[in-house]
Amino acid sequence: MHDEQLLQQRLINQHLIKPKYSSASKLVNYLGAVQAQDFAMSKWAIGLRTANSTQEKVEAAINKGSILRTHILRPTWHLVSAEDIYWMLELSAQKIKAIMRSNEKRLGIDEPLFKKTNRIIEKALSEHEQLNRDEIIQLFNKHKIIINENRLSHFLMRAELEAIICSGKITGNKNTYALLAKRVTKKKTIKREEALCMLAKKYFQSRGPAAIADFAWWSGLSISDATKALHAVESTLNKETINNREYYFKSSNNYTGETSTVFALPAFDEYLISYKHRSHMLHSIKKNISVNGIFWPVILANGKVAGMWSRRMVNNKLTVQTEYFSKPSTAVKNDLMKSFNAYAKFLHKQVIVDRNMKGNL
Repeated sequence: MHDEQLLQQRLINQHLIKPKYSSASKLVNYLGAVQAQDFAMSKWAIGLRTANSTQEKVEAAINKGSILRTHILRPTWHLVSAEDIYWMLELSAQKIKAIMRSNEKRLGIDEPLFKKTNRIIEKALSEHEQLNRDEIIQLFNKHKIIINENRLSHFLMRAELEAIICSGKITGNKNTYALLAKRVTKKKTIKREEALCMLAKKYFQSRGPAAIADFAWWSGLSISDATKALHAVESTLNKETINNREYYFKSSNNYTGETSTVFALPAFDEYLISYKHRSHMLHSIKKNISVNGIFWPVILANGKVAGMWSRRMVNNKLTVQTEYFSKPSTAVKNDLMKSFNAYAKFLHKQVIVDRNMKGNL
């Protein structure tokens, strides 16, 4: 297998080519988790990978509770299916807590304070179906809980990690929090070894071909646990050695070339964020990823990053700008326009390409 075949297989397994699901919740369950600190962009990440998707359909799944937004795997936001949230939390919560500990100490947050804030949040949400961030701020102010210097985020994350809260319904374009137990009935606890196996299965079937270091990065697991998880599912996977590195993947039908491989990928898309080793896909790490770890929206062509794009709403119309790293072919430009049109359809907006920016379509 050479680089082009590796990237082609990833496009197929990530459902960027010929999406197999029309259900947002089934797609998220298949992927395991979708990074989601940029909430609007995470919805497009799902839209790209599901047939006939719209923003309303994705939000309906979130409002129903079949998809939840919470901190899981690594200390950042992810979308995860209701079927997976409990066992994934049990698998990753302690590791995330350990990562957050030094910053919590710096902010003067200790375990007794977390117990207090957890009680306050749980009591309030037992009386209200959901609360948005502003309402929780008012709640903490009432109880004289200091929330400056990002302390509030730590309190909310801890409540998520302890399976007290998760995302609630979107109300008035605002995200809310709700009690996890009310949103999702907890199923029987599974053993850690089984959870490791399930996570590895989800990762390599949806992200492969991928290396063990890629899986460890994405999952937040130690190399030891990641290796143990891989060994549990290795017999079900194919293995290829490329440039002295072993890659594992679930076989899939080869791409026959009848559909476009040009996409307007959202910020923090799983196609890039899922791997520690990104040299196969990236033109320049400095251009695509900021110094503080922000993954910009990118133009993907044949599995490789070919440029960047940005969007803004002007008079309720979607305006996009592009910047290519090298002169694109007419076919690439035409296929990218198709992707922008798909994004506009997803949002129910008209798309306008801003041609005043150098490198535009």
